[in-house]
Amino acid sequence: MLRGLFFLVALFEVCYAHMLVVQPEVKEKGMQAEITVRTKFTHPSSAGPDMKFTVKEGFWVCTTGKGKIFWEKDTPTEKVGRFKVSVPSLCRIVVSNKEYFEPSERRYIKQIAKVYIPLKGLEGRWERPLNLKAEIVPLSRPFWIVEGETFVGRVYINGKPARGVRVEVEYLNEKGIPEELASQTLITNKDGYFFFSFPYAGWWGFSAIGFGGRKGRYPIELDAVLWVKVLPKPKGGK
Repeated sequence: MLRGLFFLVALFEVCYAHMLVVQPEVKEKGMQAEITVRTKFTHPSSAGPDMKFTVKEGFWVCTTGKGKIFWEKDTPTEKVGRFKVSVPSLCRIVVSNKEYFEPSERRYIKQIAKVYIPLKGLEGRWERPLNLKAEIVPLSRPFWIVEGETFVGRVYINGKPARGVRVEVEYLNEKGIPEELASQTLITNKDGYFFFSFPYAGWWGFSAIGFGGRKGRYPIELDAVLWVKVLPKPKGGK
């Protein structure tokens, strides 16, 4: 009990910025779409550095089917895979890493990252969970978001709403924004909910930091990660 308490206290003393990035690219042709998935393990708000990692699992669940991601490029710091799906369809892509040991923090890090893609304008039931071991379930639409909008999510760890959990919010900083303005920290309420308003367009990642047990003498940090793409506010909007 004391070991678990020490681990949770330590999380509030140090700001972690490790995040598994999952970026999809879509090419639609007729009634089929090819999805390219690019994955790296990095510090998004500081634009790196990228770290070595190993994929534990990569799969997709779409309205029109489901399957595994087959990685065509697999370097120590980047994985690139592809799959094809019939459209229209709502796709959810999930990638998780094998436990990564961070010597300076004396812990393992495991993340389960998710991203949504609507194809041919199909929204589908994006609010339904996939029942992952660690998951952020969106309570507001996780795509077609415009800067300035507020996002609502609910964190589940081991199938239960996670109260008082630290949620790190990171901007994939490709524009040279000062790091302190490209990240934020939230705490879930008693029912596991959190809220965040997007100040900039671009890719934003949420990482809800949970406790996943121990591996030998070291704790395992189990994180639910969700990526969303925020669009620029249309011209003429106030």
